[in-house]
Amino acid sequence: MKPELKDVSTAAVFGAAALALPVLFHALGLGSAFLPMFLPLSAAGFLLPYRAAGPLAVIVPAASFAMTGMPPMTVPPTGPIMMLELAFLMAANRFLHRRLKISVFPAAAAAAVAERLFYLGLLFLAASVLRLPRLAFSLAALVKSLPGTILLLTAVPAVVKLIQKHAEA
Repeated sequence: MKPELKDVSTAAVFGAAALALPVLFHALGLGSAFLPMFLPLSAAGFLLPYRAAGPLAVIVPAASFAMTGMPPMTVPPTGPIMMLELAFLMAANRFLHRRLKISVFPAAAAAAVAERLFYLGLLFLAASVLRLPRLAFSLAALVKSLPGTILLLTAVPAVVKLIQKHAEA
């Protein structure tokens, strides 16, 4: 299979997983705390070139909104913030792992910490625009996402390593 076609088909699989997981998590009552859309897209950041992974950061939240109404795109502007977060996370994963040659687990940790700080900045900005208490709004959202952050640090790198191992075989 041509590399470009392989990248597109792999991106489609990760995109489909990123659309399905939030529906599953919400059906089980687990909600957004586990960052279900982030998990497959974070892995895509490790495994796909920017040109294949990058569009997923916008396409998947927009498609999810069109199909389910989530994430909201207006007030609160969860969808646009999520698009920026996902793009940042996937680019950080790719840059740290492929460009700087950092192994998967440390790259995932550094990217997740950087992305959470980026998210905190976005939340401060959104809270200011919406005239909400910046610190309380930002920290509450950050704390709520801790279970998902733990999965970004553990499950995603483990899955990426498994995929890389099977791709080399």
